Amino acid sequence: MRAIEQYDGDAPLGGFIETDSAALVFESLPIAVPFAQRLFVDTFVAPKSYSDERLWLRGVIVPYRGNLKFRHRVRQSVLPPSIQVTRLENSVLDAVAAEKAGFRGMRVLIGGGRGTGRAMRDAAAERLRAGNRLPQPFLRLRTPQYPSRLVRGRFCDFFWMGSNDRDQIRLLNDAMANRLRWGSGNAEEFVQAAATQVVFNLWRAFAASLGYEV
Repeated sequence: MRAIEQYDGDAPLGGFIETDSAALVFESLPIAVPFAQRLFVDTFVAPKSYSDERLWLRGVIVPYRGNLKFRHRVRQSVLPPSIQVTRLENSVLDAVAAEKAGFRGMRVLIGGGRGTGRAMRDAAAERLRAGNRLPQPFLRLRTPQYPSRLVRGRFCDFFWMGSNDRDQIRLLNDAMANRLRWGSGNAEEFVQAAATQVVFNLWRAFAASLGYEV
């Protein structure tokens, strides 16, 4: 909620927040991606010591085709009237299925159909760069392998850690090193940190291969 309040870009058209999950609807991919980057960067660098809370976000961006009610109540004649049954919009279910597909690490994956293809990703990349010299921030990775559901949906990774600001690069790299060190005592957290480190390394290798300094 704080991320939405403090964001100075285009506001989401709607959404809902429920326990540790959130679904937000933006007008288009070029508007959604900058918000995702700001959210992930700010969350990643927020912990300053071992005792600080460390969140490991996992995000997907998919087309949204429903209305902004998100969930609706359905009647089940075989159940007592006191039992309520609700269903999520199909697009929200698509996002949940992708997020639960089994990928690890603090990553943002984009795909799932119309509105997330190459032309729209190029438009989002231009908005992100805004005159800065940076390579294409979207790439379909060969490793780590995508779960089969995401392969069928033609998902790709968004390199949210991409930057040409040396101070931000240093801040992100320090945060990555800290999270690996702090997570070494917890098996699940270390898995998340190690998977995130892989994507950091892939971003550096990709950008360096094109002659960019990262």
